[in-house]
Amino acid sequence: MSRAIIEELIHLSVSLAIGLAVGAIAHQYRTIYWALAAGFLVDIDHLVDYWATKGRLVFNLREFLGVQYFHESRRVFVLLHAYEWAIMFLLAGVIWSHWACVFVTLALSLAAHLVIDKSYHCHSWLAYSLIYRLGKSFRLSRLEFKE
Repeated sequence: MSRAIIEELIHLSVSLAIGLAVGAIAHQYRTIYWALAAGFLVDIDHLVDYWATKGRLVFNLREFLGVQYFHESRRVFVLLHAYEWAIMFLLAGVIWSHWACVFVTLALSLAAHLVIDKSYHCHSWLAYSLIYRLGKSFRLSRLEFKE
């Protein structure tokens, strides 16, 4: 089994665990859907980078999972892969306390996703900050991603 498939299975498992845990605490098991969205399906933002590199709307799963398109384009956008979103979800949970379990689930699942990604792909925690990547012009050479 490829490393990319294993990583995606880890994202799926951790997201389900977070959704179930928050659901059990809040007695709202719909949190599983939110956990899957923020912790597993968040990788949909890779499509922007992938298609920008390809120059057209094509799709090859092996190429997509191989993430060579970052090296081809020499840029890393993945705009949903950012700590700032997790922080905003937590703040939203404070502001709209009626929806706190949803926002906490989103924040925890996204944060877990970023920690897993960091361990697989990056030397620096800063690379998963959207503000930091923007400051580096999203250039792969200016970020500390593993080869």
